[in-house]
Amino acid sequence: MRHAATLCALLAVACESTTTVVELPDEPATPVRDACPLTSLPSTPPVDLRIGVSRTKIPRGGVPQTARFEVGVEGSACVPPGCVAVEAAAQAALYDAFVATGFHRWATRPTQRSPHAGSRFVWLHWGDQQCDVGYNSTSELVPAHATDFETLTKLVWDVARRTSVAPGAGDSP
Repeated sequence: MRHAATLCALLAVACESTTTVVELPDEPATPVRDACPLTSLPSTPPVDLRIGVSRTKIPRGGVPQTARFEVGVEGSACVPPGCVAVEAAAQAALYDAFVATGFHRWATRPTQRSPHAGSRFVWLHWGDQQCDVGYNSTSELVPAHATDFETLTKLVWDVARRTSVAPGAGDSP
């Protein structure tokens, strides 16, 4: 079983009391696309790891608004303003949270909904590897992983917020 409380404990952050514990199956039903082509993630964070989040809002009659950034270790190829440099321990804790959820095995499936719902994505990128998952108007996260997705997204925003003021980092996830 994986749930938000476990992720919050990994990063020693307080979860809201409204967090619901959800029993999740080990395998999503009929996944269409896995988050990552790897069968497992490296046991330790790769040296050039970047952890990213993005959110796009499309207000009716308005211009799309996108907040996107990555978190990387200080002294790495992490270049502001698109990348927020953090201490290695903070990035390792985030990476551990991704590994604990089985993030690389999450899946999406086709859907149809209004583009005004926007999109949200999280990803891990290192070397020539990229693992990403999220949702938009044509693809949705398999519901069994929705709680962990929301928790990981919030954790990445919170680490960036505590570390630096990145474009969009002050906004809610």
